Amino acid sequence: MQVGPLGRPELRGALSISVSVSHARGWILAAIAKRARIGVDIEVVTAVFDQASLVRRACNGVEVDAIAAAPPGERRALVADLWTQKEAALKAHGRGLRDDPRKVHEDATNIIRLRHGITGLSACCVILPAGENATADLRS
Repeated sequence: MQVGPLGRPELRGALSISVSVSHARGWILAAIAKRARIGVDIEVVTAVFDQASLVRRACNGVEVDAIAAAPPGERRALVADLWTQKEAALKAHGRGLRDDPRKVHEDATNIIRLRHGITGLSACCVILPAGENATADLRS
């Protein structure tokens, strides 16, 4: 493994293989894809996802409206899901949080959503384009 010019992990000598890694509080999410770009993010769903400042910084108008319309008990998980999807997409595009997350709109066919409700985890894998031999795994 090595770090690419924009901070993305790369497999040394394997240019057709895309790698993405994320970790949160003892959990790790890693994915590899052949002939596709891949990005993953995992987050523990905590009160940080209740913060209005995060919603303003990360969500576009349609998403803000959807969050406001959601039942109060579901908003935190919805914001976490949107965040993990956006961060995974930005990683797949190779830019990470250098780009504005409010501008991220991924086709649902490119998204693999992973959920582990018992521990309150939100995780997402985005594949651009949906490549063959792509996999994601959630482990503690």
